[in-house]
Parts: sequence; C-alpha cells; structure tokens
Amino acid sequence: MSYTQDSQMVFVLSCFIAIAIVNNKLDRVIALRLLKGIGVDPLKISTYLMVSAYILSIFIPNACACSLMIPIARATLNILDELGVCKAVEDNELESDDEPPQPSKVANAFYIGIAFAANIGGMLTYWYSESGYEFLEEFKNENLTTTELSVEISIVLLIFTIIYLQVIFLNLWRSKRPRRISFDNGSIRPTLDVLIQAESEDGTSSSVITGALMTVYICVLIVGKFLTHMEVFEITINIKYSTFVMLICLLAFVCPNNCSYMNYFLCRAPNAYKMSSSILPWSIIPKMMPWNYFLVYGSSLAFGVALEKSYLHIYLVEHLAATNNTTLKLMGFMAVSILLSLLGANHLVSRLLMIYGVNWASMTSSDPTYFALSLGFTSSLAFMLPISSVSNCFAAGWGNLRSKDIMIAGIGPTVFGYFLVFGVIELDKYLADIF
Repeated sequence: MSYTQDSQMVFVLSCFIAIAIVNNKLDRVIALRLLKGIGVDPLKISTYLMVSAYILSIFIPNACACSLMIPIARATLNILDELGVCKAVEDNELESDDEPPQPSKVANAFYIGIAFAANIGGMLTYWYSESGYEFLEEFKNENLTTTELSVEISIVLLIFTIIYLQVIFLNLWRSKRPRRISFDNGSIRPTLDVLIQAESEDGTSSSVITGALMTVYICVLIVGKFLTHMEVFEITINIKYSTFVMLICLLAFVCPNNCSYMNYFLCRAPNAYKMSSSILPWSIIPKMMPWNYFLVYGSSLAFGVALEKSYLHIYLVEHLAATNNTTLKLMGFMAVSILLSLLGANHLVSRLLMIYGVNWASMTSSDPTYFALSLGFTSSLAFMLPISSVSNCFAAGWGNLRSKDIMIAGIGPTVFGYFLVFGVIELDKYLADIF
C-alpha cells in the first residue's frame, strides 16, 4: 500500500466492484433487459455501451466507469452467444490449456469501445480526468473556457470513435463483405422473455442489493468529488477517490446478498438463523482479479517517474523550443505529449510537459492557458496500447484483449484527436483575437 499511488488503488478497488457485480449476476440481469429494450443488433449495443461509459466517466473516474460497464458488456456477449447472434470468443484452438480464449471482433468492439469512451468522457470535465488535475493546479479560474472546448472536442471525438470502431470490427458500411452476424429481433424477443423469467425464478434479491450498492457507489463518488473542490468556510476538503471506493468495497464485504437477512440490521427476529454469504466474498477475488494488468498499469506509472528522473522530456522540449514558428512548436509539444503518453501515465506526462510548456509560452508572450489545455487534451489521447491508460488496462484485463487489436483500434482516434484538438484550440484563439 505504501508503494502504490491513488490511481493504482482505484484500479484494484474498481476491479473488486466489478467482481461483486459479476458474482451476484447483476450484469446478466441488466444485459437481458438491455437486449430486450434495444434489440440484439451489435451496432446498436456498441453505441449504447459507449455512450453510457462516456456519460458515467463525466462524473466518476474512468476506472470506476469501466468497473460498471465492462461486466455488462461481457454478460451481453455471453447472451448473444447463447442466442446464436455472434460469438463471444474466437473459435481458434488454444495453444495451451492455461491460455484464455481470444475475444471475437464483436467483443473487441464492446470492450475497446467502453475503454475509449471512458477515456474521452474524462476529457469533458477537467476534475474527472487525471491529466485534467494537472491543468487544474495551474489554472483554477479557467473553468468556463475549459468546459466549452472540452464539450466540442469530446463529443466530436466520441462520434468519430464510435463510427471508426464499428467500421473495423463490425463491418459498418462494408456491404461488399459477407455479413457474418445475422439476427431477428422479433423471433429472439420470446427467448429473452424466457431468460428473464428464469433469472427471476432463481432469485433477484442479490441483484437488487448489489444494484442498490452500485447506485450508492456512483452517488458517493459524485458527491465526494464535488466536496473535494468545494471551498467551505475557505477550507478545501481533500479526499482521495480510493477512500470512497474502499468504503463501498467494505460494505460489499459485510453486506449479505439476501434480503431475508436484512432483519439482522432491522433488529427483527429472522425466520431462520443461518449464515449468508456477502455480496463480495474474498474467496472469489483471487480467481477473477486481473493482477497481471494491475502490474501493467503500475509499469506505466513507473515509466512516468523514470521519465522525470532521466530528463528525457527536457531534451525533447529544448529541441522544440529552438523552433521559431509558434504553430509548429505547439504541434511539436502535442506530438511529444501523445508519444510519451503511450507508455507513461498521462497525468505524469501532462504535468512534466505543462511545466515547461507554460514557462515557454509565458516568455514568448503567448497565452499559456491554451498551451496547457492542448497538452492536457493530447495527453488524454492514450488509445494505442493497454498500458496507455487505466481504461485500456481495465478493458484488456477483463476482456483478454490483444495488443495488436488495441493498436489497430487506437490509430484512428489518436490521429483524428490530434488534429481535432489542434484545430479547435487554434480556432478558439483566432476567434478570441477577433472578438
């Protein structure tokens, strides 16, 4: 615990929350009702999951948003596999018995889409993205400008990412290729009704309790972060995210998963004195926890620390500072920010580059706000590798994603996002000079 950062603890505790959702089959209950409501078309489901992850990550950390959406996506894939709509995993034979199955293209679209959407949603409000914290430390009075630009960039980037992932994974607009996914919503709906009825007969008390706890989980994170940045009697309340998530996990460890055992908490005599398992039993955590990707995410933090110690960023910044053209210099800083964020934690990269970028902008009579803002946005364009962001790492761990699939999926949003951020920043500066 002493050698971990707050973001690492949020990652681990968010995995605990996801395990509780899966253990109590809340993910399957939600997935069945989702499919009944919007149908079994993977294109619609992918869009719904990405938009939901985007909205959640506006208000809660990216890892916490993934902890709620990834289990639902996995349950949805399993149900679609049961219905014969699409495969959840590839049919290729495994090289060894210990190797987990590789996800199908539809699974890649769901998992990677949620990870990317959570990362994009974190850009919308500066206090809910890791790189946004660094901007907040430098410019605490630029809330309006930040929000306006964030809305424009994040919404356009989300729309592009949805279309891009559906093109490469779900064959959107590629009508010449044979469509391997076939479905009939009308004929599948009765089957979904039977599955929902079966889940109800098995007992929904654990799902109800877990759902209530997840609702509290979201509300606590939202209220807690507002309190963190709210000055009450000129005193700022500093509370870490991991503290809130740990409290919810402790509740999950002690709260029974059956409504009949709530009599113990209500001081009523229960029908029978017997033990009830908790929402989150410790025995299942080692089996479901992706510990290897916890170490992967830790390595990105280590790279950020090593970057600061090695002064590599200073070497790159000094060469960029020699450029006389301000526009080229800004584009160079943004490119370096994206390059370093591929391997290092984006908030560490953002902090290092903002220090020197803002100093350079101040010395050249340029607006340091736009400069720091562009670095904050581009450092959030961490889509290319599992190590690039906590969202990618979470999705890769729970979906067993391959690095090459994430790289293929991340090329488009990264390149498009780079030019989008540059174009919006330059346009806003131009309009500010005119008006």
